[in-house]
Amino acid sequence: MDKIKTENDYFNRNIVDLIERYKWKFIVIKGEQVIGVFDEPLTAFKETAKTHDPLTFLIQGCQPIYPIEPNNPASVTRPSPAHHPKLKLQEAA
Repeated sequence: MDKIKTENDYFNRNIVDLIERYKWKFIVIKGEQVIGVFDEPLTAFKETAKTHDPLTFLIQGCQPIYPIEPNNPASVTRPSPAHHPKLKLQEAA
């Protein structure tokens, strides 16, 4: 995990903005920048691995989160299907 510490730190510092910008996508982070945006994690890996060493980038899903404490991005929880229509559709399928 130390090999992608910079990428994890970048995502955690920018979690609210990244999820808002790339909602329901999978992003590829290298260093402190997003280098790819994909609909599926496997596609993100295969495409990015063509040009980058697989141990040098992070693939992160950008599912919406909801703050437990207002204005505190570190205090988040994942949505439950009961509170999100898109999740309800997937659950029912």
